[in-house]
Amino acid sequence: MMRSKYFICLSVMALAIAVGAQPQPLAVAVYPFTAIGVDATQAMVISSAVYRELSKSRKIIVRDQESTRRALEEIGLQQSGHCDDTCGAEIGKMVKAQKLVMGSVEKLDVNFYTVGMRVVDVSTARSEYQSAQDCPCSSLVQVRDMAVELAKTTILVYLETGKRPEPPAPIHIGDSPTTAP
Repeated sequence: MMRSKYFICLSVMALAIAVGAQPQPLAVAVYPFTAIGVDATQAMVISSAVYRELSKSRKIIVRDQESTRRALEEIGLQQSGHCDDTCGAEIGKMVKAQKLVMGSVEKLDVNFYTVGMRVVDVSTARSEYQSAQDCPCSSLVQVRDMAVELAKTTILVYLETGKRPEPPAPIHIGDSPTTAP
């Protein structure tokens, strides 16, 4: 009897150690993308699509957008929207994220956009990785699709592995080929 209690106690301790030793998934937040030459709503559509794509990963935990919105309101950024890496790190801390994905959507010409994204380490307030893609796109849907592909092939790879992926290859959205910067 005493032996079985001892065995059970050891088993429970071993299980607790094993569970505690497993690496925790990386916590990530997505900051609303900056709009340059596009409507703020259009930039929000694209950052939401990137958020949904990153949320599909089982290797990271993406903090909900509502928490990020509340953090923005708390520090008074809802109106200006301007946020550098230091500000981003503060937002990341507020939502208990280790990394923050920030980005921008720029309209450079009638049918030409650039989407850029970067990963900010919340503990150091420094950009660790960035990626950008040009898009000769004729619709917001094409820009969104290109941004999702960029997030999947570069940002997500970096977040899941910690390794810098190769620069993005040309992405073809519909009939509009794009080129890497």
